[in-house]
Amino acid sequence: DPPDKLFTVHGLWPSNSNGNDPEYCKAPPYHT
Repeated sequence: DPPDKLFTVHGLWPSNSNGNDPEYCKAPPYHT
């Protein structure tokens, strides 16, 4: 699964979409 799927599954969105890590993107430890 693409990284964005991991985020959207939790109602978040992938940080790489913005280039930054939004607050709602920092919560999950997925993108390491």
